[in-house]
Amino acid sequence: MVKITKTPTKKGGYQYKVTIPTEIATLKNWDENTEILFVPFVQDPKTELDKDSPIVLKEIRKDG
Repeated sequence: MVKITKTPTKKGGYQYKVTIPTEIATLKNWDENTEILFVPFVQDPKTELDKDSPIVLKEIRKDG
């Protein structure tokens, strides 16, 4: 299960943190250099996004 936590920022807003189980990170070979992009998936560009819109995860590897 993935856990989302919300913490206040110094600027008065909030930042959300997504905690991914170790088993998933190990399976995908993710480490501290991996970034995940959350992208709404729409088949028809005229479709409006809402809470039921599917989300695709795109792995971005930052080697360095």
